[in-house]
Amino acid sequence: MGGHKPVCAEPGTPMQPFAPPKRKVVRPLDLPRALVFGTGVTCGVLAAMCVQILLGSAGLELTSVWRGLFAAQGLQSRAAAALWLFAGAALLVSAAVAAALSRYSLPWVRFRLLRWVLGAAIVAGLAEIGHAANATSGAGGGTQLAVGLAAFALATVMAMLGAFFTVRR
Repeated sequence: MGGHKPVCAEPGTPMQPFAPPKRKVVRPLDLPRALVFGTGVTCGVLAAMCVQILLGSAGLELTSVWRGLFAAQGLQSRAAAALWLFAGAALLVSAAVAAALSRYSLPWVRFRLLRWVLGAAIVAGLAEIGHAANATSGAGGGTQLAVGLAAFALATVMAMLGAFFTVRR
């Protein structure tokens, strides 16, 4: 007695089985390479901004790092490590984002819970970084601007390299 029960649509018409509702088919969506590359670079530069804020809250302003690179004192390794951390964050984050976007097609229905957990962690992390951002630096405005632009140019180049080498062709 398995099967569908016959249902009459109108009186006097032949009986037809009840059809189950059709399911919506979700097809994978491949993103264009330019969009994957741009998203990777943007995420990499934003990660570098977060690292700059965290370094500033730890007492390493970019202007003091810049002066420490060219000084004959023992701060050169500390300054170089801070710049490598800044550039490395941009490289790694852009590479990870570009690799994920180019290898896994959208929509990520199976990763719904993971997306929510990662989104909540990112929002909480950005809120924590935002609370640390309200410290002011002791350097002049022109020096801070020049060093900031040079650092973000470095972060952009590193993010471009990370995204370029990980985008699937």
